[in-house]
Amino acid sequence: MATDVSRKGSFLERLIARLFDRIGFDTKLNSKEFGFESDVIAKKKGFTIIVEAKQYEGYINLGALIDQWANRAKRTNADRVLLVVTGHKNIPEKYYDLAKQEGIYLWNEDTVHNLNDIETKEQLYYEIGKRLEFAEIVEELEKKAKKIRKIKIISIAVIALLLIGFFIYSFNFQSPQNENTNNLLQTENQNLNEPIISPEQELINFCTSQFSNEGIFDLKKTDYQTDFSSASDWIRDNYENSALTQEQKEHNINYIIENQLPKQGYPIIITSGSKKEGQVTSQGFYYCNENGVI
Repeated sequence: MATDVSRKGSFLERLIARLFDRIGFDTKLNSKEFGFESDVIAKKKGFTIIVEAKQYEGYINLGALIDQWANRAKRTNADRVLLVVTGHKNIPEKYYDLAKQEGIYLWNEDTVHNLNDIETKEQLYYEIGKRLEFAEIVEELEKKAKKIRKIKIISIAVIALLLIGFFIYSFNFQSPQNENTNNLLQTENQNLNEPIISPEQELINFCTSQFSNEGIFDLKKTDYQTDFSSASDWIRDNYENSALTQEQKEHNINYIIENQLPKQGYPIIITSGSKKEGQVTSQGFYYCNENGVI
C-alpha cells in the first residue's frame, strides 16, 4: 500500500504510517481531508482511522488533547480516532479511562515500540486490530468486497460465454453442415449449467481428503480461515466449550495459538479431530493449506 509523502511528517508520524502500511492500509501524512490537519489517515475497504501523533518532552495537558480530538471526531465519518503520545511512558490510568469514555484510542510509546518489533504481517494485523477493535469489521468488509469481485468475474464470464455461443450459433445457422460448430455450442451450453465451485470449497474438499490420508478422523468441525487473526478466534471459540476451568482454558488457548497455529500459508482449513498413533488416540486441532496437512 502507498503512503502519500507530499509532506514528510515527523519520525513518529512516519513510523505510525508504516505500521498501518504493513497491514494493508492506504495512508496519508499531514492531510486536511476532514477540514483540520491529521498527522496520519489510514484507510482500508472503506474503514477510516485518524491518527494524531504527539512527541512530548515536558508537560502535556492530555485531558485537553483528548477533549479536542473527541470534538473533531464528531465532525467526521472516521471509524476510529487514535492518539499516540510519546515521551511519557507512565500515562495515568485516568486518561485511558477518559479516552475510552470519549471514544478515543490512546497509545503510549511502549505500545508503538512493541508493535514495531513484530516481524510478521499477520501477527501485526492481529495486535493492531485487537487494540483498535477493528479486526472483525475490516475482515467482514474484505469478505464483502471479495464476494462482489467474484460475482463480477462470474457475470463477465457468463456474458462472454453467451456472446461466444451467439456468434457460434449465427455462424452455424449460415453453415448447417458444420458439425464441429454444433458440438462446440452444445459444450458451451453444458458449461453454463454446471455448478461453480468456489476456491473456498475446493480447499475444504482437498483438505478433507488430506486429513483422511493422514489418519485424522472424527472431524468435529472444518472451517475455512483467511488469516492468522480469524484462525486464532476459531481456536478460542471452539476451546470455550471444554470442561476446563477458565484459567486452564486461557493457558491452553494461548499455548495453541502461540506454538501450534501456523503464522503463514493462509488461507487454511482448521478442524478438531482425532488421530491414532500406535495404540494411543489423541484429540486435537489440525491445519491444512493448499500444500496439504501442516
